[in-house]
Amino acid sequence: MDLTSDSDSDKENDRIHPGPTWMRYDRNNPEHYRIDIPEGDMTSTALFIRYVFDGEETILEGCDGKQTPIYRKALHARSADTRPNLRDDKLIRCHRHPG
Repeated sequence: MDLTSDSDSDKENDRIHPGPTWMRYDRNNPEHYRIDIPEGDMTSTALFIRYVFDGEETILEGCDGKQTPIYRKALHARSADTRPNLRDDKLIRCHRHPG
């Protein structure tokens, strides 16, 4: 069992982590939103993200670590899907009218 790789990655994470208001982006976490960082003709996903409220809207910020540029984009609410779920008949209820 090699423990040095975990220890080394923790040290690297501590060295580049931008601070207490930031979290490492986790693509498997549905509460984390991706922000792309331009790199020439391509983009890469920011390593760290945070959410900031500027008084009017919520902003997603992303960066690759300490002393790196911070990229921002506004988060906008999406409308809910209002179509009925007709595939699951357990969700469809029959209501009888009185009388």
